[in-house]
Amino acid sequence: MKKMVIVLLLLALILPGCGNKATGAVDQSAREEPAGDLLAKGRQITGMTYDYVLTTKTGQMTGKMWVQGKKMRTETVLRNQRVVSLIDADANTAYTYMPDQGTAFKISFEQQAKTMNGPERYTKELEAAGAKAVESVVYEGVKCKIFVVQKEGNVESRIWVREDYGVPARAEVTNGDGGKLVMEYKNLVIGPIPADVFQLPVGVKVTDMSGVVQQIPQKPQ
Repeated sequence: MKKMVIVLLLLALILPGCGNKATGAVDQSAREEPAGDLLAKGRQITGMTYDYVLTTKTGQMTGKMWVQGKKMRTETVLRNQRVVSLIDADANTAYTYMPDQGTAFKISFEQQAKTMNGPERYTKELEAAGAKAVESVVYEGVKCKIFVVQKEGNVESRIWVREDYGVPARAEVTNGDGGKLVMEYKNLVIGPIPADVFQLPVGVKVTDMSGVVQQIPQKPQ
């Protein structure tokens, strides 16, 4: 039961709500580089690793993230337990794994995909909106361009994209009530990642929680 509670707490913290459709960039008069031109650099990356900091109104989560193709892994510590999330879009699988306990929970792939705030989520958002840069800044020592996307429901996304690699360094999502989600990606390392990073160890006991997680309501952004 304790393990299930940890999984549900993890999902409650990171569920941002993803039902709003992007409608376009806020600053239509911007004459700077379109998002697509800059993000093309990111599509050339074979693999990358980040440290991340996710801040919502319910608290803050820190951890590490590995991304390669359509595979993603995140690690964090929740209630003094290491928690690993794995998602493989090609295999249509998603798991929450607790290494210290040697157990894992199978999660609804569709729901888990929404909770994984990897860089790809924000690059897709920018491309769908056809956003253009509204500002050039230096963020934590790296040159970035800021793109702004207005979405249905008075939701706004501001995304800092690195000029060197074309991947997000920071994303802020604000709703009409002033609620804010902030995702920061730090200590970027570029390079291929071993396949076993994205796999559950052999012999891990897996419990299917897909139906339970699907009943958890999404939080508004």
